[in-house]
Amino acid sequence: MNTTQEDMHNPLQAKSRAREVVMMHWWVTRMKEDTTRIHCAQLATPTSLNSLIDAFTALLRSDHTPSVGIALDYYQSYESMFRHGIENPFEQFDDEVLKFARQLLQQPPVIASEQIEAKEDGANHASALAGMMNLAEIDDADLIAQALLMATTSEVKRNGALAAAGVLEDADAPPLALIYSLESLIFDEQNSYHARSAAISALSESDSEAAYEVILRATHLPEIELQSQAAIALTERDFPAYQAEIERVIDSWPLEVEYPATKLLAMLREKEEDGSA
Repeated sequence: MNTTQEDMHNPLQAKSRAREVVMMHWWVTRMKEDTTRIHCAQLATPTSLNSLIDAFTALLRSDHTPSVGIALDYYQSYESMFRHGIENPFEQFDDEVLKFARQLLQQPPVIASEQIEAKEDGANHASALAGMMNLAEIDDADLIAQALLMATTSEVKRNGALAAAGVLEDADAPPLALIYSLESLIFDEQNSYHARSAAISALSESDSEAAYEVILRATHLPEIELQSQAAIALTERDFPAYQAEIERVIDSWPLEVEYPATKLLAMLREKEEDGSA
């Protein structure tokens, strides 16, 4: 949906126009304190920019884990609107967001049957990793890796992989614990496609041999979607070096394939046309 220049400075309009849905990990209706529910209502339907920010900071700075989690969920929801050209009104609180996200990630994952506000196990980690997606630093690598290894839900695993991507992109030396946790995620067929796909994408942000050894192995997975995503990463990194492996992948496919396999085929056609294949 198109957004105007005015929308970029009006997050109240922009949220409605972009039609973004906050993937909350918490049951607002089960919050015990009236003030917490009021702040949640202000976040959902703000009457002004000031009321939006006041509600956000009140929840973020709370000592109540579900309240902090909701604030982190909203932070990521607004952050995701950047692709629509919309500014995040909470950007000024980036340092606090990262601080409180780290604190939640250092907690044991919540058990939904014991934390009535949680929609699923590990909701605190899901919210923390969501808030860290564009903020995580190299020092967070081990924390994210540990969360991935403890994760039992697809949402935590996917958010962890997305948070790991930024760390791997900025790392001068490969954080091996993080790479190994993503490797475990990718090769566990019990994990969802979306989580495994996010893990391959995260590894492709690294320029390390350790990461690309995992990606190369991922081309041998039985799922065409994951094979092709791994092959795309190899193509983008160094097509001549991996050409034989990429062609091996394609040769195993049926005649009719879907995205992202079609993307790989289109990339190879372009290389043939410009003579780089």
